[in-house]
Amino acid sequence: MTHPPHPFLRRSIGAVKCTIVAVLAFLAVSATSAPGALGTDAAVAQEVLVAPAGEDRLERLLQRHDCSATGFGVDVIPGSSLVLQDDEVRHVSFDDGWDVYTGAQPGTLLAVCRASV
Repeated sequence: MTHPPHPFLRRSIGAVKCTIVAVLAFLAVSATSAPGALGTDAAVAQEVLVAPAGEDRLERLLQRHDCSATGFGVDVIPGSSLVLQDDEVRHVSFDDGWDVYTGAQPGTLLAVCRASV
Protein backbone atom coordinates (compact mmCIF):
# COMPACT_ATOMS: atom_id res chain seq x y z
CA MET A 1 0.00 0.00 0.00
CA THR A 2 1.37 3.39 -0.98
CA HIS A 3 1.13 6.25 1.49
CA PRO A 4 0.36 9.75 0.20
CA PRO A 5 3.27 12.18 0.33
CA HIS A 6 3.67 14.23 3.48
CA PRO A 7 1.66 17.52 3.20
CA PHE A 8 4.80 19.61 3.67
CA LEU A 9 6.52 17.72 0.84
CA ARG A 10 3.51 18.25 -1.45
CA ARG A 11 3.43 21.97 -0.71
CA SER A 12 7.19 22.25 -1.20
CA ILE A 13 7.04 20.50 -4.57
CA GLY A 14 4.10 22.69 -5.57
CA ALA A 15 5.98 25.82 -4.52
CA VAL A 16 9.02 24.82 -6.56
CA LYS A 17 6.85 24.08 -9.61
CA CYS A 18 5.03 27.39 -9.28
CA THR A 19 8.26 29.34 -8.93
CA ILE A 20 9.71 27.69 -12.02
CA VAL A 21 6.56 28.36 -14.01
CA ALA A 22 6.42 31.98 -12.89
CA VAL A 23 10.00 32.56 -14.01
CA LEU A 24 9.42 30.74 -17.29
CA ALA A 25 6.20 32.61 -17.98
CA PHE A 26 7.90 35.92 -17.28
CA LEU A 27 10.74 35.03 -19.64
CA ALA A 28 8.33 33.89 -22.35
CA VAL A 29 6.29 37.08 -22.15
CA SER A 30 9.42 39.23 -21.96
CA ALA A 31 10.70 37.57 -25.12
CA THR A 32 7.60 38.69 -27.03
CA SER A 33 8.56 42.31 -26.47
CA ALA A 34 11.68 41.89 -28.63
CA PRO A 35 10.57 40.40 -31.97
CA GLY A 36 13.12 38.05 -33.44
CA ALA A 37 15.07 37.74 -30.20
CA LEU A 38 13.95 34.18 -29.64
CA GLY A 39 12.97 33.23 -33.16
CA THR A 40 9.81 33.02 -35.21
CA ASP A 41 7.44 32.16 -32.35
CA ALA A 42 8.35 35.32 -30.46
CA ALA A 43 7.86 37.45 -33.59
CA VAL A 44 4.48 35.82 -34.24
CA ALA A 45 3.46 36.39 -30.60
CA GLN A 46 4.36 40.07 -30.92
CA GLU A 47 2.23 40.41 -34.07
CA VAL A 48 -0.77 38.73 -32.44
CA LEU A 49 -0.52 40.81 -29.26
CA VAL A 50 -0.16 44.09 -31.15
CA ALA A 51 -3.16 43.47 -33.39
CA PRO A 52 -6.29 44.94 -31.74
CA ALA A 53 -8.39 41.78 -32.22
CA GLY A 54 -5.60 39.58 -30.86
CA GLU A 55 -5.04 41.86 -27.90
CA ASP A 56 -8.73 41.98 -27.03
CA ARG A 57 -9.01 38.20 -27.23
CA LEU A 58 -5.90 37.70 -25.14
CA GLU A 59 -7.20 40.10 -22.48
CA ARG A 60 -10.54 38.26 -22.37
CA LEU A 61 -8.76 34.90 -22.03
CA LEU A 62 -6.47 36.25 -19.30
CA GLN A 63 -9.49 37.44 -17.32
CA ARG A 64 -11.77 34.48 -18.04
CA HIS A 65 -9.24 31.87 -16.90
CA ASP A 66 -7.58 34.00 -14.18
CA CYS A 67 -4.18 34.04 -15.89
CA SER A 68 -0.92 35.83 -15.20
CA ALA A 69 2.09 36.36 -17.42
CA THR A 70 4.33 36.62 -14.35
CA GLY A 71 2.94 33.82 -12.16
CA PHE A 72 1.02 33.85 -8.88
CA GLY A 73 3.59 33.18 -6.19
CA VAL A 74 4.75 30.03 -4.48
CA ASP A 75 1.40 29.16 -2.87
CA VAL A 76 -0.53 28.72 -6.16
CA ILE A 77 -0.19 25.76 -8.51
CA PRO A 78 -1.42 26.73 -12.00
CA GLY A 79 -4.17 24.60 -13.51
CA SER A 80 -3.66 25.60 -17.15
CA SER A 81 -1.74 27.83 -19.56
CA LEU A 82 -2.23 30.20 -22.47
CA VAL A 83 0.04 29.43 -25.41
CA LEU A 84 0.51 30.78 -28.90
CA GLN A 85 0.40 27.96 -31.46
CA ASP A 86 -0.28 28.19 -35.19
CA ASP A 87 -0.88 31.96 -34.93
CA GLU A 88 -3.64 31.41 -32.36
CA VAL A 89 -3.81 31.88 -28.59
CA ARG A 90 -5.02 28.65 -26.98
CA HIS A 91 -6.05 27.68 -23.45
CA VAL A 92 -4.33 24.36 -22.71
CA SER A 93 -3.49 22.21 -19.71
CA PHE A 94 -0.59 23.23 -17.52
CA ASP A 95 1.35 20.16 -18.74
CA ASP A 96 0.84 21.17 -22.38
CA GLY A 97 1.98 24.71 -21.54
CA TRP A 98 5.08 23.29 -19.90
CA ASP A 99 5.77 21.19 -23.01
CA VAL A 100 5.51 24.34 -25.14
CA TYR A 101 7.92 26.16 -22.88
CA THR A 102 10.49 23.33 -22.90
CA GLY A 103 10.22 22.90 -26.67
CA ALA A 104 8.57 19.47 -26.59
CA GLN A 105 5.64 21.11 -28.45
CA PRO A 106 5.78 24.06 -30.85
CA GLY A 107 4.60 27.49 -29.76
CA THR A 108 5.19 30.17 -27.13
CA LEU A 109 4.05 30.14 -23.51
CA LEU A 110 2.17 33.40 -22.82
CA ALA A 111 0.72 32.95 -19.33
CA VAL A 112 -0.18 30.48 -16.59
CA CYS A 113 -3.76 30.29 -15.28
CA ARG A 114 -5.46 29.34 -12.03
CA ALA A 115 -8.43 27.75 -13.83
CA SER A 116 -8.14 24.20 -15.09
CA VAL A 117 -8.92 23.23 -18.66
